[in-house]
Amino acid sequence: MGTVRWDACKYARNRGSGPGVMPGEFYSSGITTSSTTASDLDDGAAGAGSDVTFPVGVVLHLTCDELCRVSIGGVAATVNSGFLLQPGVARDIEITTAGTVSVCDEA
Repeated sequence: MGTVRWDACKYARNRGSGPGVMPGEFYSSGITTSSTTASDLDDGAAGAGSDVTFPVGVVLHLTCDELCRVSIGGVAATVNSGFLLQPGVARDIEITTAGTVSVCDEA
């Protein structure tokens, strides 16, 4: 089991902010536990939390502590399909299909 930390912003809301600044308006964030069974990113609320539905145009920024896969648009990630996330390496993914975002450890 691993941990995926993420935040999301609505793209291009703060034009002219300069290099190194994520242009956008905060949308949501959370910490999700991952395993070899797909699970959706949740809001981290007490208890199980609620799955977050991402609209088109949001930029998702993720980091993980284990090799894992991520799928967007309500499609379940599997151990061999989805965007590959390397441990400790941040990744930005633009949401092009609205829906939940699924994460699954690769091994």
